Amino acid sequence: MTHQGSPLDVPELLDRCIHWLEKDHPALRICSLVHRTWLHPARSRLFRAADLTTRSGSSADPTVLFSRCMRLLDVLRSSPHIVQHIRRLDINAKALATEFDSVADLPFAHVRQLVIRSTSVETAAGIQRLVGIPTLEHLEINSTYTDFGVWFASCSPALRCVELHFSAPEVELEGHTCTRRVPLHALKLFPYASQNSDPVSSVSNLIHSLCIFDFSRLKILSTDARAEIIEAMTPFCGEVEVFELRVNLGFSPTLSFSSFPNLRELYLDLRSTRALPSLFTCLCSIPPSNNITRIVITAQKRILKRLSGDLLSTLDATLSSLDLPHLTSVHLALNARVYEGAAHHMGKLIGRNLLSRVDEDGDWFQSFGCAWRTQ
Repeated sequence: MTHQGSPLDVPELLDRCIHWLEKDHPALRICSLVHRTWLHPARSRLFRAADLTTRSGSSADPTVLFSRCMRLLDVLRSSPHIVQHIRRLDINAKALATEFDSVADLPFAHVRQLVIRSTSVETAAGIQRLVGIPTLEHLEINSTYTDFGVWFASCSPALRCVELHFSAPEVELEGHTCTRRVPLHALKLFPYASQNSDPVSSVSNLIHSLCIFDFSRLKILSTDARAEIIEAMTPFCGEVEVFELRVNLGFSPTLSFSSFPNLRELYLDLRSTRALPSLFTCLCSIPPSNNITRIVITAQKRILKRLSGDLLSTLDATLSSLDLPHLTSVHLALNARVYEGAAHHMGKLIGRNLLSRVDEDGDWFQSFGCAWRTQ
């Protein structure tokens, strides 16, 4: 219990103190029992992110994980006032099966970020309701089944940041009307082929004239450089200021950076050493009139083992030879030990005082998306 004159009598100071325990759930549970004034700030952090998936460590028992999800779901059903605290909802639609519709019916009034995994035909109506949450700003979908026409028929007007990792058959969009188009600020687009689909049809469905998304204000784009994706997205690249390019086996040398006249930051995600020659060719298409100020290079661990000194030297020479009048830094998002080894082969950038190391940050896309939402 707080005493008269205690700093913890001031709600702002109390909230600030409890904020330091944001990731310590046992401590937050204790705080919620201390005093009635502590209950709301503690509970709001305990339930800020609701995880209704079965993802965990490889040694975890799926049955135990499913039971944990069901316990949380039971709490939300029996205490709907707790739902108001949820800002991020992570859900595996297929794993919840018949329970999914009841999740979609919960009174989510303040959810800002929604992550949906493993969808199916049966979950389409529930997904439509979740995507329509008025406060939803950031949506991520990772699934082998996708029906854009149904899902986005009435999506949130606040939605500005979308991540799509998907595979979809030819989706017939006729019959789905669009009364308004939602302008996107950030898009992460990674379609992948399966037995019943191909990236060409998936991308064409996404940007179909009946799709609810408006790409004309797109500021942040993250995708790979397969020819069909580049061709589909090129008309919408004129306003893009931050571009992440995944360099993998499907990398197409047809990509031209002249399609990005307002580009300021370039992220290169190295996924294949065999695609690097095509990358070097594409980088040479950056026009002298570019506005690029920062380049960030990341690589998976398995790729780091294959990056030879010759490839790093070629990357160094390519970047150093480009006409980048506004460039202030080239960052390698690597741990300190790996960075030291790579820097030995990138003397030209070091000589121009451009090369430096930054901590690996897998959430940069979300951070940029949040920043653009405030503008």
